[in-house]
Amino acid sequence: MKNAVPCRARGLFSSLSLGLFWVLAAQITLALALVLVLVLWPLTKQSAESKAGLMVLAVQTWQELPQGTRADFATELSARHGLELLPGCGDRPKLNAPWASYPAALQRALQGRLPGEAAPAVAVSADKRQVLACVWHNAQAFSLRFDAPHLLEGRLWALGLILLVSSLLAGLLALVLARRVARPLENMTRSVQTWGAQEPAPLPVAPSDVFEVCTLARTVESMHQRLHSHERAQTTLLAGISHDLRTPLARMRLALEMLPDEASLGLRAGLVRDVEAMERLIAQTLQFAQVHVDAIEDTELCAFAHTLAEDQRRGGIQLALTCAPSCHAYVAPLTLARILLNLIDNAWRYGGQSAVDVILHCTPQTWRFEVLDRGSGIPTHLLESVFQPFTRLEPSRNRATGGSGLGLSIVRQLAEAQGWQVGIDARPGGGSCAWVMGAKNPP
Repeated sequence: MKNAVPCRARGLFSSLSLGLFWVLAAQITLALALVLVLVLWPLTKQSAESKAGLMVLAVQTWQELPQGTRADFATELSARHGLELLPGCGDRPKLNAPWASYPAALQRALQGRLPGEAAPAVAVSADKRQVLACVWHNAQAFSLRFDAPHLLEGRLWALGLILLVSSLLAGLLALVLARRVARPLENMTRSVQTWGAQEPAPLPVAPSDVFEVCTLARTVESMHQRLHSHERAQTTLLAGISHDLRTPLARMRLALEMLPDEASLGLRAGLVRDVEAMERLIAQTLQFAQVHVDAIEDTELCAFAHTLAEDQRRGGIQLALTCAPSCHAYVAPLTLARILLNLIDNAWRYGGQSAVDVILHCTPQTWRFEVLDRGSGIPTHLLESVFQPFTRLEPSRNRATGGSGLGLSIVRQLAEAQGWQVGIDARPGGGSCAWVMGAKNPP
């Protein structure tokens, strides 16, 4: 199809799998963010507020108690609440934790409960096991120490594990469903791709497959059968009309032969040329209507090209062949010969009967024949149009060379029947480069 966008290499299941991966990654990231914002941070703030209240109450109580009972109060505070209280701070600790951490939240909570006092200071010990705080109350400094809390402890791990397992199960289920949808579509694609090269086979879709996929397969089969029947009817009609035209043409030729001698020689010659042109058109139309798939053989393409070139040289065509030796491929040699002969004939006639170059390129996977001429060339925007039936480019081709506009259509039809590609490119320096290529080992 003209201007068709090439398909991406990634398959349906790969695309679905990649999409599911990113969806799950986004889901887990969002879930972790929500856990931090809605669960962990509120618990951290609540725990810091409770601990700050206890610390301020401990400091106030210590100051209100008689001197002889303060030591007992500090001992009981440590035993019951794990909070060590000592007068004086010594070196003022510096906050060494992030803003959203427990020590930072505790420092803000203490500052809110001790307005008008010197700013409290909170830090974490070097071994990360204790929290150190220095607070001021009534112009007196106090040092407090307690074990660093492990918020949520096993609950956070359990929450993360539940989140991870549930996401993985959801992803696995989604992959199974995606595979169930993608597998019949992939099988359908492979089967449809072989319809042009061999007899169409029923699409491999089971009645138990997804309803829409099964319905699509049956609809595609039905549509292909209708199109194939319509194409056969059109081809039969075209071939029948072309064949039936030969009878009146034979009568016309016989009538021309029976014209009296005094008839104009110019008129006779003109009528003969018209009849011959009509016969060529009929022959090409029949050829266009009778395209079929030939048998595939293991062929040495360089030797095949040399034989073809020798036959063309004996016919008077100047042809130069360049090919890589030992290029084996499984091709239909009769079909390939028909394609190359058509391209060479076009290059010879429309190139002003100048030398034609034929080049065979061979890679480990593909082969490619190029037929190059030094004619007037084809405008870039018309390179695809010349493959349409009955298309002639009069501005760029010599009208005296004749032609019905079916030659390249036959080439395209033959190539597509074999699963090959064919096209025409502009040749640097003038002229055209017609090419046909295919895989060495077709599916």
